[in-house]
Amino acid sequence: MITRFLIARALAVIVAAIAITTTAIAQTPAEFYKGKTVTLVSGTAGSGTYDLVGRVVARHLPHYLAGAPNAVVQSMPGASHVRATEYVENAAVRDGTVLGVVQPYVVLNKLLNPGARYHPERLTWIGRLLPLTQIGFAWRNAGVTRIEEVKSKAITLAAAGATGPAATVPWALNRMIGTKFRVVRGYADDSAEFLALERDETEGMGSCNFASIVNHPDWLRDNKVFPLYVIGLHRMARYPDVPTIVELVSEPTDRAVIEVLATMPELGMTIMAPPDVPADRVEALRGALAAMSRDPAFIADMKTLELDVDPLPGAAVADMVGKSIAVSPAVVRRLIDTTSPPD
Repeated sequence: MITRFLIARALAVIVAAIAITTTAIAQTPAEFYKGKTVTLVSGTAGSGTYDLVGRVVARHLPHYLAGAPNAVVQSMPGASHVRATEYVENAAVRDGTVLGVVQPYVVLNKLLNPGARYHPERLTWIGRLLPLTQIGFAWRNAGVTRIEEVKSKAITLAAAGATGPAATVPWALNRMIGTKFRVVRGYADDSAEFLALERDETEGMGSCNFASIVNHPDWLRDNKVFPLYVIGLHRMARYPDVPTIVELVSEPTDRAVIEVLATMPELGMTIMAPPDVPADRVEALRGALAAMSRDPAFIADMKTLELDVDPLPGAAVADMVGKSIAVSPAVVRRLIDTTSPPD
């Protein structure tokens, strides 16, 4: 009698589980997202560019996502956005309610640190909002205005950690072309690095989004910033005489390495999700991001951050990520050698 009861109870549990699963599977994206909250995990603190962009996206994306969910931003700074990326892949729910807003250099970091607890090629790439315009610059107190001058005069640069371009690009240039950048790590975020500059505690930054500089109008007006190089494949129209990092290097293997570094800004400011998000929700998220990127109100809000929207579909972003991860072992070895912290 007891055995029959237990069997019947077990069958009831199985039937209920199947019913719940079937209902979840049968839900349309609109049914699923209705009443939900989508969390955008930002790799910077509240005043950082990615956090600010996350808040703009959170304000506009629900208008285009089926079911019109709420959206909030969760700041998760740490290790040049690696902490946020690890969270999105390993800890976040995989149902389409958690998205990541992190810098593209997390892709590069995986090449430099294969043991990192995330896999860019497994993440679900929703789309790119815009490519990045990044420069390395000297501050007013550095006593240099051109990259060639840093080969004879050392200057101190502020950086968060060892994995971001603020550190890796100057270290690579030191080893490839003989510059004398000294990188001071440990700053919590962009705001802390900017404060160090204003206090004349440091003499520049190895990488900075140009939009962040424009948001300090006195920096440009009062000639506090002297661009040394562009981290990218093309020069800036505003500074046509400032070289790209690719132009600074001629040795073939080193040039292949520096091209990997320069390609990261092309990936740009993207939105990603954990692996294994249901396909129909991925399609809904990608469609919503694409529609939002055409919205004049969204474009205007991004413009207030000095960011020009230039979207790229999620599938194209995923393809770029896959190609970046698949570079040759020889390039990876040289990449690691040139971008590692000095002894």
